[in-house]
Amino acid sequence: MILDGEPLPSGNILFVPTDRSKGPEPSEIKEGEYELWAYEGQKRVEISAAKIIPGSKTCGAGGEPVPEEYLPERYNFMSELEATVAANDNNRIDFTLSLKKN
Repeated sequence: MILDGEPLPSGNILFVPTDRSKGPEPSEIKEGEYELWAYEGQKRVEISAAKIIPGSKTCGAGGEPVPEEYLPERYNFMSELEATVAANDNNRIDFTLSLKKN
């Protein structure tokens, strides 16, 4: 998982079957790597990552800063990412992300 040329430090990835035959398959991202078990088939992929954004006015109940999603919606809520999981255990599916607008 590469973000603007560097490994994505941390985040979450979710493989959602496009036929909705099964539930989503989640995993954690650490230093650009993730590992998950997924059923074969076509997937919609959602990737999210949060961090404390300096200058943000979003605060917790005690006034402390809280992490906010910083990846564009095209990678998570409005994901444009897709993947096909084959019926073997040799799948390697990488994504290259960018904070820049396309």
